[in-house]
Amino acid sequence: MTTFPVVSVYSDDEKKHRRSLGEQAAQIMRGKTNNVDIWTLDANQASTSFIDERIGWDSCILFMPTTANAAAELATMYVLESGRVNGSVTVTHANNSNADKIFRIAIIG
Repeated sequence: MTTFPVVSVYSDDEKKHRRSLGEQAAQIMRGKTNNVDIWTLDANQASTSFIDERIGWDSCILFMPTTANAAAELATMYVLESGRVNGSVTVTHANNSNADKIFRIAIIG
């Protein structure tokens, strides 16, 4: 995962701060928003928890399968509202032995 430095809310050096804000805005316009990760569903389990400080109660998690087994699993996956808390989400899915259910995910909100 590529991460970019987060610009502080305040800086004593106004010129440097404006430059940092401009650079970060340019990265955002290029789609670099620091909200993606790689995630694998647990094999032989009916649910998998994903822990990330960027997840909030109202976050939307988008899944992009990167293997054939992940693509097949996509139809069985869902997130119960009771499985959502700040900092983590629990995804319910089919219980099978496939260990390569790998996804790229985007956390929005």
